[in-house]
Amino acid sequence: MKKPRGTKRLLRSLEKQSANVEQLDMSGLLRSKYSYRKLKLGQWHTTSAVVPLAIRQQAVGLLLATMTHWHQQLQLQPEPFYSALWIFEREFAHSSQVVAGIKERMERYQQLFLVPESESVMPLPLTYRQLPGADQLDWTSWQWEEGFEPEDFPNGWPSRMLRRPHRSYTDDTGREFLIVQTDRVWVGSYPQAKPTPHP
Repeated sequence: MKKPRGTKRLLRSLEKQSANVEQLDMSGLLRSKYSYRKLKLGQWHTTSAVVPLAIRQQAVGLLLATMTHWHQQLQLQPEPFYSALWIFEREFAHSSQVVAGIKERMERYQQLFLVPESESVMPLPLTYRQLPGADQLDWTSWQWEEGFEPEDFPNGWPSRMLRRPHRSYTDDTGREFLIVQTDRVWVGSYPQAKPTPHP
């Protein structure tokens, strides 16, 4: 496998972005009810190579800085809101992000993670926990699951899927799915940023 190049250039870019954080587009948030800021790691998005530790730490540092700025902006508007930083284990480059939501999107994000793992079993890795700002957030780890339909696999479920933790699920219409744990995600949020569920 060819090793991605441009590591030093990417590190400089991430450092520059951290010093000039992209602000939350409030007008866009009010219009669409959500916003997100994913990492832009170039070729690391399309390779199965492990993202080097130095890049992962700098990238999480950028997301932490973004989280801080967005939270400050969100506190200035009247709507209850959801804001969080998601760090994915396997899909780090593609899926790690800062998210913000209001109204129906806030409720959707609140329902996205329902069964947290034990913090003692899988706490936030030290490589991220020691970064500036990480200690200001409450962190929980979650199993990230995806649903698959049997119609897409006429020859049966692939062994690669069955080797992962999985379960069967039947929805209200009687359709059956295979739910597979595909990743783990750490979710960080400011204690005061957690919206109170509607009664």
